[in-house]
Amino acid sequence: MHTWENTLIVGFEYPGPLKSTVWPWLERHGLLEPILLDVPGTFPNYRRVAMSPLIVARNRAVRDTILPERDKYEWVMMLNRDITPTVSSDALLTMQADLKCVECATPNPTCWRAADSWHNHFSLIRMEVFAKMSPPWFQYVYSDDGCDLLDCDCGFFATKAKALGFSIAHGGYCSHEHGGNPLCFPPG
Repeated sequence: MHTWENTLIVGFEYPGPLKSTVWPWLERHGLLEPILLDVPGTFPNYRRVAMSPLIVARNRAVRDTILPERDKYEWVMMLNRDITPTVSSDALLTMQADLKCVECATPNPTCWRAADSWHNHFSLIRMEVFAKMSPPWFQYVYSDDGCDLLDCDCGFFATKAKALGFSIAHGGYCSHEHGGNPLCFPPG
């Protein structure tokens, strides 16, 4: 079960804050440590990362924020600033896998076809995955001549995790404003 006691939440808040709809979803599921002052983004198990580009932000978050807390938390939730949870996003909390994510709309109709498809916009990742994986954790994959994007940073991370024996699942749905970005979902 995911709780505020075993889940570190990392919000990628560049160029702006998480959507206001994220906080009630997290509270409803007991993922935010209760505090007296209920101001979004000030919860003890929440870490705000506000830098660009996103790949650099993700890698620095792993190195500087996530790994230093590996003895305190079992899970890491990563949230892009542009996601909006829906009722079906609740599926994230019941999936049985080491890496799990909520589906979103994309122009590539086949991107979610494989059972181990994964994207990092709204995800839960077992802390052990970061601890066992060498950097870089996130990186774009290009063709040898650098002219074609073969995989996004999420696919790179998932491929490394699978090679280490970790399991992947996806399900549910959330709105993701940049879900239409073809860079996140290369053909294939």
